Amino acid sequence: MRFHLPPLFRRGLLRAGVVLTMTAAPLVFSGCLLVPSEVNDIHRDINQIKLEISRLQTTQNEEFRKIEFSLAQIDTAARTQQEISHSSTEDLQQQLSRIREDLARAAQGAAGLRQGPSAAEEKGLILSAQEEYAQGNYDAAISLYSKFLQDHPDSTQAPEVVFNIGRCHYEKEDFEKARQAFALIATQYPASSIIAESLYSKGLCLYHLSHYAAAQATFLNLQTAYPDFMPERVNEILKKISLETKS
Repeated sequence: MRFHLPPLFRRGLLRAGVVLTMTAAPLVFSGCLLVPSEVNDIHRDINQIKLEISRLQTTQNEEFRKIEFSLAQIDTAARTQQEISHSSTEDLQQQLSRIREDLARAAQGAAGLRQGPSAAEEKGLILSAQEEYAQGNYDAAISLYSKFLQDHPDSTQAPEVVFNIGRCHYEKEDFEKARQAFALIATQYPASSIIAESLYSKGLCLYHLSHYAAAQATFLNLQTAYPDFMPERVNEILKKISLETKS
């Protein structure tokens, strides 16, 4: 008699986006002469920000275009006006400071987009693997799940993907490879929410491999650590193991 593995609930992933809203504040000019060093400082700050935009704009073109537009308005005002009040000089610097803050947030979001795995890619791989599994194409499913782990090793879904690799091997009745996959979850993902399920599945593999002592130890460990996890089924299997060891 072969026992069926318990169902595994999947969690969704959320992907955070970067939203920037930029407006250029109007400049108020009066009769004070603009100090040349102040103009040079403003131009230098603008050029530095433009260089940063150029480096990052390939990832978030629309957001950086908004920042560039605001910079252009400030730059034009500083270049074309011969006289500017001290308060307006401070206003320019404040606008540049706000732009730097927005640019820093945009850069952080761009870095996340470059480094972080795509939720769409993750979902696509998992759905394809699930389809192969449902059709009984376990080797193809294992290949897709393995690609997922290679491409997205730090994904929050990695423990469940490892578990599903174990399920594929289990359905192929390759209980040793299935046992290895299930055992990997407790050692590599100790904070995972599917530790109990992986212990149960590992115990089933050991039972089918006729490693009764190890299977018994695994189910007793499961009972101790997770007493509410399918207690009736665990007791049933322990009874079967006890009969096997006596025969």
